[in-house]
Amino acid sequence: MSKQIRRSLGVAVAAGTVALVVAGCGSSSSSGSSSGGSSSSSNLSLAFMGAQTGPNAQLGINISDGAKLAVNQHNAKSG
Repeated sequence: MSKQIRRSLGVAVAAGTVALVVAGCGSSSSSGSSSGGSSSSSNLSLAFMGAQTGPNAQLGINISDGAKLAVNQHNAKSG
């Protein structure tokens, strides 16, 4: 793989990771739920599509681990 393609792929992966974190950690003021999160029960599904094995596995594993970390941090903060 050429150096330019690798760099473009890296930028795309980084942008995707940032988008996942922002979407997962964002809040909506129009939802009407309390900010504490203890009185509301809602389910959220996150989807991920990326390499988990093979030569590009580390890229997919890093994204997956980052999404899990964001969810865990949010859950710890919200209770």
